[in-house]
Amino acid sequence: MKIYSIGYFLMREVVRIPYNLFYRKINIIGKENIPTNKPIIFAPNHQNAMMDPLAMIFSTPKQIVFLARGDIFKGKNVIRGLTFLKILPVYRQHDGKAALRKNEAVFDESVDYLRNFGAFCLFPESIHNPHRNLRPLKKGIPRIAFMALQRTNYELDIQIIPTGIYYEDKDNSDSYLQVKYGKPIPVRDYIEQIKENEQKAMSVLSKDMEPHIKPLIIDIEENENYEYIEKIRSLYSGQLMKRFLVRINDENRFKMDQVLIEYIKEKELSINLKKNIDDLYEKLKQKKWTERTLLNSDSLAKNFVKVLLFILFLPLAIQGGIMNVLPFALSKYLRTKVIKDPQFTSSIKFSVGGIIMPIYFLIISLISLIFIDYYWSLLVLFLSPVGAYISYSYFKKLSYFRNLVSFKKANDKKEIEELMNNIYSDLDLMFEGFRY
Repeated sequence: MKIYSIGYFLMREVVRIPYNLFYRKINIIGKENIPTNKPIIFAPNHQNAMMDPLAMIFSTPKQIVFLARGDIFKGKNVIRGLTFLKILPVYRQHDGKAALRKNEAVFDESVDYLRNFGAFCLFPESIHNPHRNLRPLKKGIPRIAFMALQRTNYELDIQIIPTGIYYEDKDNSDSYLQVKYGKPIPVRDYIEQIKENEQKAMSVLSKDMEPHIKPLIIDIEENENYEYIEKIRSLYSGQLMKRFLVRINDENRFKMDQVLIEYIKEKELSINLKKNIDDLYEKLKQKKWTERTLLNSDSLAKNFVKVLLFILFLPLAIQGGIMNVLPFALSKYLRTKVIKDPQFTSSIKFSVGGIIMPIYFLIISLISLIFIDYYWSLLVLFLSPVGAYISYSYFKKLSYFRNLVSFKKANDKKEIEELMNNIYSDLDLMFEGFRY
């Protein structure tokens, strides 16, 4: 496998366009921690199915190699396609002895890739984790790194790059994505331990990676208070930012969340606080409101402007919805009927919006040539994605605005506000000694 493929580069740059449109903002931090002249293994957390590999692919100029289950490498075209995408197979015990023997060739290719200062990405948790925390790390990265080290007579200076991937809202578009690279971990530091006891050295390196990855993510301990702390983070982090006059932006919100979680993890949550939180979120669930609806502070004038914009863009939104009803319906069908794992929600949305819809736009443009002149067909090709974007954004914002109006006019609004005030009072008391 080549270190650099022009075909891969061109494909990546084309897909980068819809990928950047999918998120409201993408922030990449710590690029200076990625060495340019050493073999690299990225070690990111894994929260969001296919979107995590894409986050890695688009946040570094390096062409990263991934490892995947060997049982999906069936058929020449599939193998050719996966190899082009820089995905190599790893075979396991249940794949059979014949398949296991293929690992030797894969490992040799992996070592050659690293020897030429290539970059690998392995998710050390092994499986994706929907919660905002780091699961115990497996031995996949130490195993590959140690094997490469041994096969090159301990000459390779492999660097493991701890990586944190953070999604403001992992299931939806128009949200904030942050990829943060930590300081490298030199694998050669473990040479003596490898020679003494390789299995023990793998365990040591796995444990050593944890404290390097956790500061790069939102890490809420997995216990009976997990859901409460996650909700407190959502409800109260903004209040703390106002108290300490912290500029409200995405990166500062991430930092405040980390400090809040670290402070609260040793605190005992009162029964009264938990009950109020449960009651509040039960109300939100019944009304189909979101935390964003609850925390909205837009002025009447700003909401009036929104109403005017909704009226102005309604014809375009309807036109875009009609033209793109098939891909919109396909996305919903795949999410609700075919792949029901919620961890694939944003992966399906992006795949349909970023890959299938451009093909759909081209097809309807070509079909339109039967009925209209080519320059009008080009106009159809241009208007289709514009209409799709306007329609999707319009109805998403309209749904939120309707929820906001519903909340403002709700009969039990005072009851909800009282619940919020009680929660804030309890949290103000709990965070009395908090410092930022």
